[in-house]
Amino acid sequence: MLTDSRTERETTTRPRGGWPTAIALSLILVGLAGTSLLVPEPQSLIGDEHYYYHNGQGILSGNPSAIGEHDVNLRNIMPLGALYPLTSRLIRDGFGAPRLAGFSPSANAIFYAKSCTIVLFLGLALLVYVFARELYGAAAGVLAMTLTVFDPNLLAHSRVVHQDMMGAFFITAAVYCFWRFLSRPAWPTGAWSIATFAAAQIARFTSLFLAPVFLLLVVGRFGPGLIRSLRRFGLTAVVGPLRRFAGWGIAYVLVSLTVINLGYSSDRTGTRLADLDLHSQALAGVQAHAGPFRTLPIPLPLSYVRGLDLVRLKQETGFGSGPSYLLGKIGETDGKRHGFVTYFLVAFLFKVPLASQILLVAAVVDLLRRRGWHGFWRDEAFLLVPSSVYFVVFSLSTCQLGLRYILMVFPLLWVFAGRVVQRWTERSKGFRLAVVALVAYLVVSNLSYFPHYIPYFNELLTDRRMAYTILADSNLNWGQSGFYLTRYIEEHPEAMLAPSWRVLRRHPEVRLPWDPLWDPTRPIPGIVIIGASDLVGVTDDPERYRWLRETLSPRDHVAYSYLVFEIRPEDIPKSLTRPHDP
Repeated sequence: MLTDSRTERETTTRPRGGWPTAIALSLILVGLAGTSLLVPEPQSLIGDEHYYYHNGQGILSGNPSAIGEHDVNLRNIMPLGALYPLTSRLIRDGFGAPRLAGFSPSANAIFYAKSCTIVLFLGLALLVYVFARELYGAAAGVLAMTLTVFDPNLLAHSRVVHQDMMGAFFITAAVYCFWRFLSRPAWPTGAWSIATFAAAQIARFTSLFLAPVFLLLVVGRFGPGLIRSLRRFGLTAVVGPLRRFAGWGIAYVLVSLTVINLGYSSDRTGTRLADLDLHSQALAGVQAHAGPFRTLPIPLPLSYVRGLDLVRLKQETGFGSGPSYLLGKIGETDGKRHGFVTYFLVAFLFKVPLASQILLVAAVVDLLRRRGWHGFWRDEAFLLVPSSVYFVVFSLSTCQLGLRYILMVFPLLWVFAGRVVQRWTERSKGFRLAVVALVAYLVVSNLSYFPHYIPYFNELLTDRRMAYTILADSNLNWGQSGFYLTRYIEEHPEAMLAPSWRVLRRHPEVRLPWDPLWDPTRPIPGIVIIGASDLVGVTDDPERYRWLRETLSPRDHVAYSYLVFEIRPEDIPKSLTRPHDP
């Protein structure tokens, strides 16, 4: 970009792979097919899937601003979400896929749209292999791909119609192409970098953070050299590189603006800043203090600006969802929502496989031992700086609903972890056996939860029924276990369900097929099934179940998402005993 850095590349010859690599990759893909893609998984549709599928249809209509015109909650619209209805139509109409028994027409369409996410996950696994292989060699590529394929958090979202996997894929692709561009400056690599950066902007709003991240990476990589040139040769020595930097920066901006406008069909592009209905403190503050610029048209589609405003509002206030929850505490004080700075640190510690964490720590140790700062900014910074930025940004957010919010950091981290096996044939036998043992441990831990990957916790949680004491919401129950709940109640007709009473109060038209429904404010003895998020107060009033949380522990679980309690008459507080009860 500023200088040709090919001469800076490591002189170590990286293995090109061969039949052993091909066999290893084939086995990994077989594992992926077994854990996620081909084995039927009776997972009920997540509530958000209807929302994102509908938004994709709005993009195809050419009038996306009509969605969310009167409801701020519906404004998280991304153009690449159109891939979901397009994929579903192709499978149903192009290939004549049958109507699935027990599915409504809309659920049937969403089910086939999941194929798009599956393809994205396959592409992500291959991208991780290529990235790690180019950095550290074939063995590193195989290890990084293994960590990706058997990552329960990535697997959990490999069949969900949502922006999480799409964002992870395009952010990883943008980082990879940017690394290639700075390593091999040329028009082809620059074009690929600009294209993937622009594509990421229409995949997930948080891709916007790539702009400051890329700027930081450029400064870290080329800044010291420019300063030395400035001191030695004066201003004329840096004018040329700075012009090239500015030219490429302008290209990134212009292409991204063009792609964003094309993605939204330029729907209401040019709306004046003064005419926008903004709700976030950040964007509304810009609008209020813009002065004469308030009357200028914005070169962005209305839906994009509204979506950005909604995402920022969520980060500021947790708008549109339940409060954060961590280690038994609700992120709400005196009616005001707040997050937890340690939320994602704790979530990472408990929900990422221990084997993967050990390999990641080993990679950090290896980096500190073998490479200085110059080498860091050449390669590893492209993995660790984006991951750190996203980790910190979401740790400071009010909206903390699950580890999925930082799903984009995992591919980059597993590429980095691959460095522990570079120069694989030169490693000691004991080291290689330890790595193989860790990979085997990873696979066993993964399969122990199959097919329930959303509520996965590693072995630091010794009793899987107690996961709700650490995390809840989409870390445990995102609505994916409805089929298992139905089956459990059919097999245990004596069981009573405690529904989300907050949902029932908001939607009185909803009629659940189970009777009786159990009310924690007027409890009766028996076997009771309670959703984990309801129990801790994320999706219901925390006080409703306080007496139950503080006095009893679940005796069983349903797909790790619902908890089964056995309540005896003596367990019920006297203050809640019905008048006619003894």
